[in-house]
Amino acid sequence: EKNLELPTEKQHMQAHIFGGALYIIEDIDGLGTCDDRFSYGCFHELLGRAIAEKGLSILPELKVGCTRSNSVSPLSCFHGLGHGIQTYFGYETEHLFKALDACSSLADNAQEERGCLRGALMEFNIRSMATESGARHSGDPYSPCNFVERVYQDSCAFSLPQWWLQTTERGDIGSKTFSRLGDLCEGMSLHMRQPCFEGLGIEAAVTADFSSSESQKNCVASSMDRRSRLFCFAFAANTIFGVGESSEAAHVCDDLPETEREYCMMYASNMANVMDPIALPAQI
Repeated sequence: EKNLELPTEKQHMQAHIFGGALYIIEDIDGLGTCDDRFSYGCFHELLGRAIAEKGLSILPELKVGCTRSNSVSPLSCFHGLGHGIQTYFGYETEHLFKALDACSSLADNAQEERGCLRGALMEFNIRSMATESGARHSGDPYSPCNFVERVYQDSCAFSLPQWWLQTTERGDIGSKTFSRLGDLCEGMSLHMRQPCFEGLGIEAAVTADFSSSESQKNCVASSMDRRSRLFCFAFAANTIFGVGESSEAAHVCDDLPETEREYCMMYASNMANVMDPIALPAQI
Protein backbone atom coordinates (compact mmCIF):
# COMPACT_ATOMS: atom_id res chain seq x y z
CA GLU A 1 0.00 0.00 0.00
CA LYS A 2 2.88 2.36 0.71
CA ASN A 3 4.31 1.55 -2.72
CA LEU A 4 1.21 3.04 -4.33
CA GLU A 5 2.24 6.42 -2.93
CA LEU A 6 5.57 6.40 -4.76
CA PRO A 7 6.18 7.76 -8.28
CA THR A 8 5.32 5.18 -10.93
CA GLU A 9 8.92 4.80 -12.09
CA LYS A 10 10.02 3.69 -8.60
CA GLN A 11 7.26 1.18 -7.89
CA HIS A 12 8.65 -1.73 -9.92
CA MET A 13 12.02 -1.73 -8.16
CA GLN A 14 10.36 -1.46 -4.75
CA ALA A 15 8.25 -4.50 -5.67
CA HIS A 16 11.52 -6.32 -6.47
CA ILE A 17 12.80 -5.48 -2.99
CA PHE A 18 9.58 -6.75 -1.47
CA GLY A 19 9.80 -9.98 -3.49
CA GLY A 20 13.34 -10.55 -2.24
CA ALA A 21 12.33 -10.09 1.38
CA LEU A 22 9.32 -12.35 0.83
CA TYR A 23 11.56 -15.11 -0.52
CA ILE A 24 13.86 -14.90 2.49
CA ILE A 25 10.91 -15.39 4.85
CA GLU A 26 8.51 -17.61 2.90
CA ASP A 27 10.70 -19.31 0.27
CA ILE A 28 8.63 -20.32 -2.80
CA ASP A 29 5.46 -20.44 -0.68
CA GLY A 30 5.54 -16.67 -1.05
CA LEU A 31 4.30 -16.96 -4.65
CA GLY A 32 0.72 -16.72 -3.42
CA THR A 33 1.45 -13.27 -2.01
CA CYS A 34 2.83 -11.77 -5.24
CA ASP A 35 0.35 -10.25 -7.68
CA ASP A 36 0.13 -8.40 -10.99
CA ARG A 37 0.83 -4.95 -9.60
CA PHE A 38 3.95 -2.88 -10.22
CA SER A 39 4.83 -4.69 -13.47
CA TYR A 40 5.18 -8.05 -11.71
CA GLY A 41 8.24 -6.96 -9.72
CA CYS A 42 7.45 -9.28 -6.80
CA PHE A 43 7.29 -12.30 -9.10
CA HIS A 44 10.49 -11.28 -10.90
CA GLU A 45 12.58 -11.14 -7.74
CA LEU A 46 11.13 -14.10 -5.85
CA LEU A 47 11.33 -16.47 -8.82
CA GLY A 48 14.73 -15.19 -9.86
CA ARG A 49 16.16 -15.82 -6.41
CA ALA A 50 14.59 -19.27 -6.22
CA ILE A 51 16.11 -20.35 -9.55
CA ALA A 52 19.49 -18.78 -8.76
CA GLU A 53 19.65 -20.60 -5.41
CA LYS A 54 18.13 -23.97 -6.36
CA GLY A 55 18.87 -24.31 -10.07
CA LEU A 56 16.68 -25.38 -12.96
CA SER A 57 15.53 -28.50 -11.11
CA ILE A 58 13.13 -26.25 -9.15
CA LEU A 59 11.27 -25.20 -12.32
CA PRO A 60 8.54 -27.90 -12.19
CA GLU A 61 7.76 -26.96 -8.60
CA LEU A 62 7.70 -23.26 -9.47
CA LYS A 63 5.41 -24.00 -12.39
CA VAL A 64 2.93 -25.66 -10.04
CA GLY A 65 3.23 -22.67 -7.73
CA CYS A 66 2.46 -20.31 -10.61
CA THR A 67 -0.62 -22.29 -11.57
CA ARG A 68 -1.89 -22.22 -7.99
CA SER A 69 -0.94 -18.59 -7.46
CA ASN A 70 -3.52 -16.25 -6.01
CA SER A 71 -2.59 -13.76 -8.72
CA VAL A 72 -5.38 -12.34 -10.87
CA SER A 73 -3.41 -13.73 -13.79
CA PRO A 74 -1.13 -16.70 -13.07
CA LEU A 75 0.51 -15.95 -16.42
CA SER A 76 2.22 -12.99 -14.76
CA CYS A 77 4.00 -15.61 -12.70
CA PHE A 78 5.24 -17.33 -15.88
CA HIS A 79 6.55 -13.95 -17.00
CA GLY A 80 8.54 -13.85 -13.76
CA LEU A 81 9.81 -17.36 -14.45
CA GLY A 82 11.22 -16.10 -17.74
CA HIS A 83 13.13 -13.39 -15.89
CA GLY A 84 14.52 -15.94 -13.45
CA ILE A 85 15.52 -18.41 -16.16
CA GLN A 86 17.36 -15.75 -18.16
CA THR A 87 19.16 -14.52 -15.06
CA TYR A 88 20.21 -18.09 -14.23
CA PHE A 89 21.78 -18.67 -17.64
CA GLY A 90 23.34 -15.22 -18.04
CA TYR A 91 23.25 -12.40 -20.58
CA GLU A 92 25.29 -13.51 -23.57
CA THR A 93 23.52 -14.36 -26.84
CA GLU A 94 23.97 -18.11 -26.36
CA HIS A 95 22.37 -17.75 -22.92
CA LEU A 96 19.29 -16.18 -24.50
CA PHE A 97 18.90 -19.19 -26.79
CA LYS A 98 19.03 -21.51 -23.78
CA ALA A 99 16.49 -19.47 -21.84
CA LEU A 100 14.00 -19.36 -24.73
CA ASP A 101 14.27 -23.11 -25.23
CA ALA A 102 13.78 -23.67 -21.49
CA CYS A 103 10.60 -21.57 -21.55
CA SER A 104 9.23 -23.58 -24.46
CA SER A 105 9.91 -26.89 -22.77
CA LEU A 106 8.33 -25.70 -19.51
CA ALA A 107 5.04 -24.35 -20.86
CA ASP A 108 1.89 -26.41 -21.35
CA ASN A 109 0.10 -23.93 -23.58
CA ALA A 110 0.66 -20.88 -25.76
CA GLN A 111 -0.24 -18.41 -23.01
CA GLU A 112 2.25 -19.85 -20.53
CA GLU A 113 4.93 -19.95 -23.21
CA ARG A 114 4.21 -16.37 -24.24
CA GLY A 115 4.48 -15.18 -20.65
CA CYS A 116 7.78 -16.97 -20.05
CA LEU A 117 9.34 -15.97 -23.38
CA ARG A 118 8.49 -12.31 -22.89
CA GLY A 119 9.90 -12.41 -19.38
CA ALA A 120 13.17 -13.92 -20.61
CA LEU A 121 13.47 -11.41 -23.45
CA MET A 122 12.65 -8.50 -21.15
CA GLU A 123 15.36 -9.62 -18.74
CA PHE A 124 17.86 -10.10 -21.57
CA ASN A 125 17.14 -6.56 -22.75
CA ILE A 126 16.65 -4.65 -19.50
CA ARG A 127 18.74 -6.78 -17.10
CA SER A 128 16.73 -5.77 -14.06
CA MET A 129 18.17 -8.64 -12.00
CA ALA A 130 21.79 -8.49 -13.18
CA THR A 131 24.53 -7.76 -10.65
CA GLU A 132 25.50 -4.78 -12.76
CA SER A 133 22.11 -3.41 -13.74
CA GLY A 134 21.41 -1.45 -16.86
CA ALA A 135 19.88 -2.24 -20.23
CA ARG A 136 22.06 -3.94 -22.83
CA HIS A 137 23.65 -1.87 -25.59
CA SER A 138 23.66 -2.70 -29.28
CA GLY A 139 24.11 -0.69 -32.43
CA ASP A 140 21.39 -2.76 -34.08
CA PRO A 141 17.87 -1.70 -33.00
CA TYR A 142 16.44 -5.03 -34.18
CA SER A 143 18.80 -7.23 -32.19
CA PRO A 144 18.17 -9.98 -31.04
CA CYS A 145 14.98 -10.45 -33.09
CA ASN A 146 16.85 -10.77 -36.37
CA PHE A 147 18.76 -13.84 -35.23
CA VAL A 148 16.49 -15.76 -32.84
CA GLU A 149 14.43 -18.60 -34.28
CA ARG A 150 11.29 -17.60 -36.17
CA VAL A 151 9.08 -19.20 -33.50
CA TYR A 152 10.44 -16.71 -30.96
CA GLN A 153 10.35 -13.58 -33.12
CA ASP A 154 6.82 -12.45 -32.18
CA SER A 155 7.70 -12.36 -28.48
CA CYS A 156 11.00 -10.71 -29.30
CA ALA A 157 9.40 -7.95 -31.37
CA PHE A 158 6.87 -7.34 -28.60
CA SER A 159 9.73 -6.71 -26.16
CA LEU A 160 11.76 -4.29 -28.28
CA PRO A 161 9.88 -0.98 -27.69
CA GLN A 162 10.59 -1.10 -23.97
CA TRP A 163 14.29 -1.63 -24.68
CA TRP A 164 14.34 1.19 -27.23
CA LEU A 165 12.92 3.57 -24.64
CA GLN A 166 15.34 2.42 -21.95
CA THR A 167 18.43 2.88 -24.10
CA THR A 168 17.76 5.89 -26.31
CA GLU A 169 15.31 8.27 -24.63
CA ARG A 170 16.07 10.98 -22.11
CA GLY A 171 13.79 13.66 -20.69
CA ASP A 172 10.19 14.09 -21.77
CA ILE A 173 8.71 11.26 -23.83
CA GLY A 174 5.83 12.18 -26.11
CA SER A 175 4.56 12.20 -29.67
CA LYS A 176 7.93 12.72 -31.35
CA THR A 177 9.36 9.75 -29.49
CA PHE A 178 6.48 7.49 -30.47
CA SER A 179 6.66 8.63 -34.09
CA ARG A 180 10.30 7.56 -34.18
CA LEU A 181 9.63 4.25 -32.42
CA GLY A 182 6.71 3.57 -34.74
CA ASP A 183 9.06 4.01 -37.68
CA LEU A 184 11.30 1.37 -36.13
CA CYS A 185 8.34 -1.01 -35.83
CA GLU A 186 7.42 -0.36 -39.46
CA GLY A 187 10.98 -1.28 -40.43
CA MET A 188 10.59 -4.83 -39.14
CA SER A 189 9.57 -7.86 -41.18
CA LEU A 190 5.83 -7.96 -41.77
CA HIS A 191 5.10 -10.75 -39.28
CA MET A 192 6.81 -8.80 -36.49
CA ARG A 193 5.08 -5.46 -36.97
CA GLN A 194 1.90 -6.33 -35.10
CA PRO A 195 3.62 -7.52 -31.90
CA CYS A 196 5.96 -4.54 -32.08
CA PHE A 197 3.06 -2.08 -32.16
CA GLU A 198 1.34 -4.06 -29.39
CA GLY A 199 4.43 -3.71 -27.21
CA LEU A 200 4.58 -0.05 -28.16
CA GLY A 201 0.99 0.32 -26.90
CA ILE A 202 2.06 -0.80 -23.44
CA GLU A 203 4.82 1.81 -23.40
CA ALA A 204 2.37 4.42 -24.73
CA ALA A 205 0.29 3.94 -21.58
CA VAL A 206 3.15 3.56 -19.09
CA THR A 207 5.02 6.66 -20.24
CA ALA A 208 1.73 8.60 -20.21
CA ASP A 209 1.25 7.63 -16.55
CA PHE A 210 -1.87 5.69 -17.65
CA SER A 211 -3.70 8.74 -18.97
CA SER A 212 -6.11 7.77 -21.75
CA SER A 213 -5.75 11.06 -23.63
CA GLU A 214 -1.95 11.03 -23.56
CA SER A 215 -1.88 7.34 -24.48
CA GLN A 216 -4.07 8.15 -27.48
CA LYS A 217 -1.68 10.88 -28.60
CA ASN A 218 1.26 8.52 -28.37
CA CYS A 219 -0.48 5.85 -30.44
CA VAL A 220 -1.72 8.33 -33.05
CA ALA A 221 1.85 9.56 -33.47
CA SER A 222 3.22 6.03 -33.85
CA SER A 223 1.95 5.38 -37.38
CA MET A 224 -0.16 6.62 -40.26
CA ASP A 225 -1.44 3.07 -40.73
CA ARG A 226 -4.83 2.43 -39.07
CA ARG A 227 -4.09 -1.21 -38.27
CA SER A 228 -0.79 -0.42 -36.62
CA ARG A 229 -2.34 2.36 -34.54
CA LEU A 230 -5.16 0.04 -33.51
CA PHE A 231 -2.73 -2.52 -32.07
CA CYS A 232 -1.19 0.32 -30.08
CA PHE A 233 -4.59 1.59 -28.87
CA ALA A 234 -5.75 -1.87 -27.81
CA PHE A 235 -2.69 -2.74 -25.75
CA ALA A 236 -2.55 0.73 -24.21
CA ALA A 237 -6.17 0.29 -23.14
CA ASN A 238 -5.48 -3.13 -21.63
CA THR A 239 -2.45 -1.80 -19.78
CA ILE A 240 -4.54 0.97 -18.23
CA PHE A 241 -7.22 -1.57 -17.31
CA GLY A 242 -4.50 -3.62 -15.61
CA VAL A 243 -3.74 -0.85 -13.11
CA GLY A 244 -7.40 -0.67 -12.09
CA GLU A 245 -8.54 2.22 -14.27
CA SER A 246 -11.35 0.56 -16.22
CA SER A 247 -13.19 3.75 -17.20
CA GLU A 248 -9.94 5.43 -18.25
CA ALA A 249 -9.06 2.34 -20.30
CA ALA A 250 -12.33 2.60 -22.22
CA HIS A 251 -11.63 6.22 -23.13
CA VAL A 252 -8.58 5.12 -25.12
CA CYS A 253 -11.00 3.64 -27.64
CA ASP A 254 -13.43 6.58 -27.76
CA ASP A 255 -12.54 8.19 -31.08
CA LEU A 256 -12.16 5.04 -33.16
CA PRO A 257 -14.58 3.96 -35.94
CA GLU A 258 -17.17 1.47 -34.73
CA THR A 259 -15.54 -1.80 -35.78
CA GLU A 260 -12.14 -0.70 -34.57
CA ARG A 261 -13.64 0.54 -31.34
CA GLU A 262 -15.25 -2.85 -30.70
CA TYR A 263 -11.86 -4.50 -31.11
CA CYS A 264 -10.19 -1.96 -28.82
CA MET A 265 -12.92 -2.34 -26.20
CA MET A 266 -12.27 -6.07 -25.98
CA TYR A 267 -8.90 -5.10 -24.54
CA ALA A 268 -10.18 -2.15 -22.52
CA SER A 269 -12.54 -4.55 -20.72
CA ASN A 270 -9.90 -7.34 -20.47
CA MET A 271 -12.04 -9.74 -22.53
CA ALA A 272 -8.85 -9.92 -24.59
CA ASN A 273 -5.49 -8.99 -23.12
CA VAL A 274 -1.76 -8.84 -23.67
CA MET A 275 -1.36 -12.51 -22.74
CA ASP A 276 -4.34 -13.67 -24.81
CA PRO A 277 -4.62 -11.45 -27.90
CA ILE A 278 -7.31 -11.86 -30.54
CA ALA A 279 -7.24 -11.58 -34.32
CA LEU A 280 -8.40 -8.46 -36.09
CA PRO A 281 -11.84 -8.59 -37.72
CA ALA A 282 -11.52 -9.21 -41.45
CA GLN A 283 -12.92 -5.78 -42.37
CA ILE A 284 -10.22 -3.82 -40.54
